Amino acid sequence: MFVPIAVPEYRDRLEEMTAEALQEYYAHSAGHKRLFEIAAIYERHADLSTLEQARALADDGAPAELRRFAAEAYVGNGVKHLSEDIANTEAELTVEFDGEAVPYREVRPRIMNEPDGSRRRDLHARRCAATEEHLNPMYEEAVELERELTADLGAATVIELYEGFAYDPRALERETSQYLAATEGLYLERIDAALRERVGVALEDAAIPDFSRLWRAPEFDA
Repeated sequence: MFVPIAVPEYRDRLEEMTAEALQEYYAHSAGHKRLFEIAAIYERHADLSTLEQARALADDGAPAELRRFAAEAYVGNGVKHLSEDIANTEAELTVEFDGEAVPYREVRPRIMNEPDGSRRRDLHARRCAATEEHLNPMYEEAVELERELTADLGAATVIELYEGFAYDPRALERETSQYLAATEGLYLERIDAALRERVGVALEDAAIPDFSRLWRAPEFDA
């Protein structure tokens, strides 16, 4: 029989779970831990991430951030094994370039540090091909599963879910759209000048890896 966790206890325990999850993300992403093992954390805190607990907090009128955490924990628990598969595949994946098997996660820094435009674009294209073949199918599966889990929480879309926590993404979109419209001309002028001066390519001819090189800004190295 389901027994809901009271709000004070839930608040204390979610801090412990969050700390463990953040440590796991950091340890793996920083290269201190070969395997990403988030599923074990969800399993240790299984009662925090059930659909019943998320509904109980909503029914009790718990603070919005607690309800948001419970909803995210439910969805995260549902895709935990896919999350591991994606991260661990990415960590082991390599991209062939110049006769070398370049680690997938090393490709972006190499693109940023590559002064030759044709080599940057070649490396970027190889990374995109590896992403499409090895990672995108898992991402697509995860997104579809997340949509199903979101529906379990009573929301037709992710936007609707977060609106239930007093977020207003549509208002944010309106505000940012106004800002983008007001500054677009200035941005295009300045970014074109920067690309020409620092990367040697006009905006109309620039590709994604050229922007990566621009943001790298090697001219400011000590």
